[in-house]
Amino acid sequence: MNLKDTKAIVDNLISISVHIPNNKTSVRPYKMIGMGASNISYLGENVEIFDAACQTIYQINKEIYSTISFKKLEESLIVLIRRLKQEEKKCEEADLTELINKILNIPVVESEALYEIYGLTLDEPSLTLGAYTIYNYQKSRDQLVKTYPFLENGISFLQQNPEYILGVKVSSRDNNKSVEMANKLCDKFENIVNYMISDLTHKNSIGIRNYRSDRYLSVVICNNSTPGSNNKAYHKDLVNISDPFFLNPSNGNEKIWNLTKAKHITKLEKRILISVEWIGRAIHDLEQDKALVQFVFAIEAMLQFNDGSFISPSIVSNISECLAFIISDKLIDRIEISNQFKTIYQKRSAIAHGGDKSIVRDDLVTAHYLAVSMIQCLLTKPQFIAMQSNSDLNDYITNLKFS
Repeated sequence: MNLKDTKAIVDNLISISVHIPNNKTSVRPYKMIGMGASNISYLGENVEIFDAACQTIYQINKEIYSTISFKKLEESLIVLIRRLKQEEKKCEEADLTELINKILNIPVVESEALYEIYGLTLDEPSLTLGAYTIYNYQKSRDQLVKTYPFLENGISFLQQNPEYILGVKVSSRDNNKSVEMANKLCDKFENIVNYMISDLTHKNSIGIRNYRSDRYLSVVICNNSTPGSNNKAYHKDLVNISDPFFLNPSNGNEKIWNLTKAKHITKLEKRILISVEWIGRAIHDLEQDKALVQFVFAIEAMLQFNDGSFISPSIVSNISECLAFIISDKLIDRIEISNQFKTIYQKRSAIAHGGDKSIVRDDLVTAHYLAVSMIQCLLTKPQFIAMQSNSDLNDYITNLKFS
């Protein structure tokens, strides 16, 4: 979208904006920005028009989108609309250029977002895993205060001193964007570490924003013949995050963490990370049918070479064959792996189309095995390590099939 089109959007936002006297209105929904005589407001369906327009403008400039929060862009846009409305002027390209330049003149600042992290133990003061640093707060407090002196009085947003902290570094032009970016990286960390722990019993997990702590579930059954109650405790085991397993190159874990901090990754590596996250989500999910679907998503994300295509029986067969050739070199194993995926995929389709949802643990174990084995092989087998794209992978497997 060019500046001419953006001008038209801004002019429309000016024309549909209103001033709400006394900051009160009976119209719903409404969006009021500012107070008193300077408020700019949108009423009824115009609220949706305003939000959609802001989203469109927000995504025009890649640099703005990647370093400024939507809230900051909205605030800057309202300043422009308020001024043009007061001056009874239409938007000019110079106005938009000035708005963009003002935003881009805000310096990019590197920040480290600190989160309390749960479900682990760490004896060392800190541990770096790719783009992430885990701190044992008591043992690393002095170093943190040295780096960030304002922490001298403790981490003010926490009610008590945490045991462990996750540090995530991000660069942006405003703190709201930093939080947005850091939250996404935290979710990625959870998915990756859950992939590595791979505990389908949910007793071992590490988390920040989505952690399930120990809990006690009580249920009372009420009826007039056989009332009763049921009590069940769910206890979590702590994971030793300093275990060499988490940085083991032989299972691909070290490579995964390295990818999280790499400035440039290949298309194939990007797909690997997407698949790893789907596996992590599946392991975290308590509902077996949803977990199975996400395991299949992980395999599809990696091996569906025609993006956007409908998943036809022939594509399912191709995925199952690719999976078999990646995981094993033996004919009998390849046949079994291919058949296992087809069976799992049939159950995935039944779930997706509202059919049979009777998923048993063995189904999850199989789906988990297939997805994790695929990732580990792609990360550790010499024939796959140098590949750059899915086309390379597809060509390699095609040659194997017909050799």
